[in-house]
Amino acid sequence: MSFEDSGLIDFTKANFDNKIYAGIFNVKLRNQDNPEEFIEIKDGRFDINLITIDN
Repeated sequence: MSFEDSGLIDFTKANFDNKIYAGIFNVKLRNQDNPEEFIEIKDGRFDINLITIDN
């Protein structure tokens, strides 16, 4: 579960014509079962091609 100012997304590629996006992210999340416990993801990466995603 995210909370305010708990992460960062940095787009490294945004091709609007071909609908392709890529980037990196860092996030700190609360454990849903134990809100005192946190899960942290550092240097996460994503690549999204919206044309191939089935709506």
